[in-house]
Amino acid sequence: MSFPSTDFTSADDFIFTSSSIPDPPSEPEDFPSNSSENTDLVKLFYEPHMDDWTREVAQLNSLKFFVSGSPGNIFNFWELFPNLTEEILLLSITSSSLRHSMLATAAVIRDAVMHRPPSEFYYLEKQTSLRLLQADISGGAVDEALALSVLMQICMDTACGNLRSTYRHMRGLWLIYEQLRKQGGGKKLTPLGMLLKRMALRTDLAITSMMEETPCFEPATMEDEMEDRKWMVEMRGVARYVLPANIEWALASFEMDNLAHRAYIFGKKADEARARGAGEETIKLEYRILMQGFEMWKQRSIIRQQEELERYARLTTPLKEDPQSRFLWYQPLPLQNTYYAKLLNQWRAMSIFASLVINPRPGPEPHSSNRFQNAVEICRTHVALGQEGYIGPSWQCLFYAGVAFGGTNLYPMESGWVLDTLKRIVSVLPFLEPIVARMPRVWNAEYVHWNSFAQLWEVREQIEALE
Repeated sequence: MSFPSTDFTSADDFIFTSSSIPDPPSEPEDFPSNSSENTDLVKLFYEPHMDDWTREVAQLNSLKFFVSGSPGNIFNFWELFPNLTEEILLLSITSSSLRHSMLATAAVIRDAVMHRPPSEFYYLEKQTSLRLLQADISGGAVDEALALSVLMQICMDTACGNLRSTYRHMRGLWLIYEQLRKQGGGKKLTPLGMLLKRMALRTDLAITSMMEETPCFEPATMEDEMEDRKWMVEMRGVARYVLPANIEWALASFEMDNLAHRAYIFGKKADEARARGAGEETIKLEYRILMQGFEMWKQRSIIRQQEELERYARLTTPLKEDPQSRFLWYQPLPLQNTYYAKLLNQWRAMSIFASLVINPRPGPEPHSSNRFQNAVEICRTHVALGQEGYIGPSWQCLFYAGVAFGGTNLYPMESGWVLDTLKRIVSVLPFLEPIVARMPRVWNAEYVHWNSFAQLWEVREQIEALE
């Protein structure tokens, strides 16, 4: 497998431009002020003028929620690293490009959550952040703040549906990360830099899968996990205040992203092998190896311990009678740990994804893949999660549940429930509406493309239309 060249010569290697950004909505000009000098003096006394830096930092503080635990959060790591947002805010104090990227990201997430189009404030901050990014790259100011700024650009473009720009940003992020590794002279990155790589790995898969490209970042290894454990145990920087148990949850979460990465590569290679006329036995062998990795994840000590706690909770927690607390006629599912529940749903969704590479038909078969039971548990867990099911990648799991149910052709009640639930999520995250509208045609199809979820975004079609 080949990965992109590491040459990093100029900002032109990954162009961050404002050409694709529409002009901000025009506002009526202010009327001339007729205030007297005395009035101006009183206003100055009560509202002292703030310099740009002070105003920007104050705005960031007021929008802090939208860059941490909001439904627009795409990383999910904020739950495990309570110092993450503060660490990034601290870094933004000395980095104008990061500061304005954060302001733009927070603004567009706020606008989406409040069901309104991107505001003038967002457009202005977006343009400013791009200009500052160009200046930093041209000036050779390659640091962790610059990498985070690019990550923010990917986030805001995704929220606005401008997905054709995200792949170039992703390649740029990879080039920046490679520079950070080289310029350190063999020294380790800071804890924030190490966590940044894990954020990038998760984002990389989400972006490159839409284009059916090879991910920019190589899969993580056991050596990477050992290095991650070291910086988290040190409890400094972004790892400050991390609970010992959360170190294990972070490593389990990192490995879940790695499994998703491996599953995607497996699907891509299988598709290429079939195009060459390769035999199915080779693909099935790779599938068995992949599923061994999935089973090994369940053998982690933190996972086995938590599963025992969940079993005890299911035995001792009184069941709710409210129909809204259950998936159709299935029993409600008490949860002892919501983070574990979200990880387990990701595991189930990726398991269904991998099985579709072997048997690309909607529905529960082959029964050996346990598709139907995984789909049921995804739905039961989603109900039990409540609002937590709206954060990060949790809602994506419902798509795979719909595939396993086979749409209206096989299990219409289950599939209908999934679609109704996704429509409620759209009411909170309206930019997902066209994606959810396309899901039933996948569930009801005779065959399922191996990369069907990414195809829902129709990024390739959008790019080809523009070209």
